[in-house]
Amino acid sequence: VSTQSTWDVFQVANHHSQETIDGLNLFVYGISAKASENEVRALFASFGAVRSLRLEVHSSTGRRKNFGYVCFYHALDARCAQATLNRYMFHGKRLDVSFYIPRSH
Repeated sequence: VSTQSTWDVFQVANHHSQETIDGLNLFVYGISAKASENEVRALFASFGAVRSLRLEVHSSTGRRKNFGYVCFYHALDARCAQATLNRYMFHGKRLDVSFYIPRSH
């Protein structure tokens, strides 16, 4: 594969680089209560360094909700994780992974 064609592939992968403010944040829905925080982090870390992971918790019950947020250090890692893990079966549940877009946008 020539350098030019590799660059072309990279450009196609970056086509949606402005889907969020920085392209680093993912919204993840469908996280099984059976999955530990470490397991979720390891799943996403297989695509690159994870800056932060936040699994939402009900304030009244303390039980975890079925969604969370993953922030990567590099946008390309986030795009690869989103493309690969969207509709991925994890602990018996299908994950829906999308880029996080703040409500103000």
